[in-house]
Amino acid sequence: MDYKLARKLKSAGFPQEGTGFYYADKDNPSPNGEGDGHHFGDYIGNEQYFVKVPTLSELIKACGDDLYELIFVGGGIVHAIGGWTEDGDNKYWEPGLTPDEAVAKLWLNLRNK
Repeated sequence: MDYKLARKLKSAGFPQEGTGFYYADKDNPSPNGEGDGHHFGDYIGNEQYFVKVPTLSELIKACGDDLYELIFVGGGIVHAIGGWTEDGDNKYWEPGLTPDEAVAKLWLNLRNK
């Protein structure tokens, strides 16, 4: 997942705590120079200066019952399908180059419904 998508998740309220991969937050750099490069492992420092890249498991859990399925289309494309219309049909078909990217996009759409 790239910085731009991870930043959208943070801006939409995706939890930033926990272990995993963090980008330095280019949109909110630390005044003392912390947050340059990448951060791995347990969360350290002020979350204001980092953007978490959630795991696929975290993204799936965050979508809950609104995630219906992941479809591997081929050619490196994955669709995350979920959300429901009043007729009981799937509302969102979000494409991504990885399952994480597709589910992250689905979570953003579900959050904005």
